Amino acid sequence: MGSSRRDKLVGVVVSLPTFNDEDFNLELEKEKRHIHWLIEHGLVEGNGVLMIAGGLGEGYFLDDDEWRALADCLVESVEGRVPTAIGVFELSARRAAKKAQYAADAGIDFLQFAPPRYMVPSDDDVFGHYKYVNDTADIGIMAYNTPWAMPGKGFEFGRSLLERFMTLENVVGIKWSSFNIKHYAEMLRLFSDKFNFINNGGILELGPRLGMKGFIDFSANVAPARSLQKWQMIKEKRFD
Repeated sequence: MGSSRRDKLVGVVVSLPTFNDEDFNLELEKEKRHIHWLIEHGLVEGNGVLMIAGGLGEGYFLDDDEWRALADCLVESVEGRVPTAIGVFELSARRAAKKAQYAADAGIDFLQFAPPRYMVPSDDDVFGHYKYVNDTADIGIMAYNTPWAMPGKGFEFGRSLLERFMTLENVVGIKWSSFNIKHYAEMLRLFSDKFNFINNGGILELGPRLGMKGFIDFSANVAPARSLQKWQMIKEKRFD
């Protein structure tokens, strides 16, 4: 299961915006049209993943019913043509697991799953959070390293935690960036054969050389051809 999921978690991971009217009500028909447009312009399996309710999509701030409506909208719109992901940002592992199960039942392929962040967590805290969700729902997990969202000096995924993630069969990807370029590169060197690392705003020229399998892209929402050209160059090992 892990290897087949990893085959899907590649390319341009497009963080979709959430369309709203002036009173902040969801506009799902606009969402659907935008998703169809992206697919028509080449965002299909092997080239990318469409992710809803991420950072650009107000994932931190959606009501539960809005989150569920967006999950259903994405699955209905893609009709199996492109892998799908959805953001989950919860302090409670139980709440996160409920969302994970809903997403799995709806047909979403991956969670972009952030660690708890109210207080600086320990490796045990983060591992327990991910293990609970991993054991509850059969859905691919892209673990999200978010040092900027942590209080104090922050928290980053390190070697010992990633080694423990290897025991969780559903954790197949890492959304990766770091404040420390040495750490950024070292984790890629050690684990790029174990997880699909997806570049998140780091040095895009360096990541693919160290085994990254894709990158987060907001600009694909307006210029998909440009983003797909980057991905093609990365696949051909000529992106520098």
